[in-house]
Amino acid sequence: CGSAAMGRGVLAALGEALGGGEAAVEALRAEGRLIQEVWGDAAPKPPERMAVFDPPARRPKKDNGATLAPDTVQELIEARRSIFPKDYTGAALDDSCVKQLLDVARWAPTHGKTEPWRFVVFSGFGRAALIDATLAFYRSREEGFWKVAWGGEFNGFAEFETHVERQRAEKWMRCSHLISICMRRQQPQEGKRLFPAHEEVAAVACAVQNMHLLATSLRIGAYWSSWFDHFVDSADGVDAQGLCARKGDKWLGVFCIGRSDRLEQYRPPARRPVEEITVWRPA
Repeated sequence: CGSAAMGRGVLAALGEALGGGEAAVEALRAEGRLIQEVWGDAAPKPPERMAVFDPPARRPKKDNGATLAPDTVQELIEARRSIFPKDYTGAALDDSCVKQLLDVARWAPTHGKTEPWRFVVFSGFGRAALIDATLAFYRSREEGFWKVAWGGEFNGFAEFETHVERQRAEKWMRCSHLISICMRRQQPQEGKRLFPAHEEVAAVACAVQNMHLLATSLRIGAYWSSWFDHFVDSADGVDAQGLCARKGDKWLGVFCIGRSDRLEQYRPPARRPVEEITVWRPA
């Protein structure tokens, strides 16, 4: 659903980019074609089901992990690292690798089998379109916004734009794919329990962990970026992912993936011992 509160600055920026001004944007929105025109081939679609690709052929029935060596599973979990996009080579991954990551995401735990995870995959020029949409959102912010955003780190949009353009070259365009991480909120349904929103968010986080673990085994760099929080948290940002903010859907950041020749430089991080994070209450 389109956001009724879309910022006027964003609207103007889209009108300029598409040609025809704000009237053209409103017409495209009324026809339901606005997102397609903005994103082009990278246009996110709001599927009723999670899959954004043909599901893999049905595999033989699993043995519920009975043949998996516990030590191997633990080794994989402990080997997972956040590999920062600045350390990616810029080489493109085959889409089949991305589909494989998305396939394992859907095996995360989900209370009531709501399967709230949704993903929007940006590749090629689609990556630039996501960055451009982000800049368009911030271009429309008023002067007072910059005095408080990020603790006043940027003295206005021009300084912020310079920062983002540097990141575009040094980080985001070095990624093979940028995957928007989204939560499609369960909707009220007669006779069915409505589960808490935090459970839906937790399910999506578990799905991302699944992707991250498989990426580790495939030696693919992966990193969950919070992206740019004001845009991510806004109705404009949520709706631009093909979701509906007014129905409780959320955009939770961007999963960055890419090839890296610096994986070995990421050392095991320190973790608190179990005794420090656990309280046992036997009685």
